[in-house]
Amino acid sequence: MKVLHYGTQNNLSLLHDELLTAIPGLRPTTTGELDGSGNLLRRPVMTVEGDDNNVWLTVSDDADEASITAVVRVHDHTKTQQDPRQERLGRIAQMLQVRRDDWTAAQMRELIDLVSQELAPAQILEH
Repeated sequence: MKVLHYGTQNNLSLLHDELLTAIPGLRPTTTGELDGSGNLLRRPVMTVEGDDNNVWLTVSDDADEASITAVVRVHDHTKTQQDPRQERLGRIAQMLQVRRDDWTAAQMRELIDLVSQELAPAQILEH
């Protein structure tokens, strides 16, 4: 593993998402093992740390440093992230425009996953 340092203003959460979008090799990998809830365990490939004016990325030794640097250089620290809940609700609304008879198995699984994320644990326990 190597640590890359960038002295730049940042929105760490947004930068993390931008890196994962731009460089698929930095996305977490599955281990093939299950946690106690039956979910696949994921192994992070990158960590992102920093303060207002510094970013430290820990990545594998073979990570493409030029691609990572390019993403960091174009990162706009003034941008805000879209609320994940709003994004999720928008995707649910989009999917509900498709007739159920036309849904693929993958679309059904995606919709179930999206709706389950909307249910708070307290709501599940109350019923």
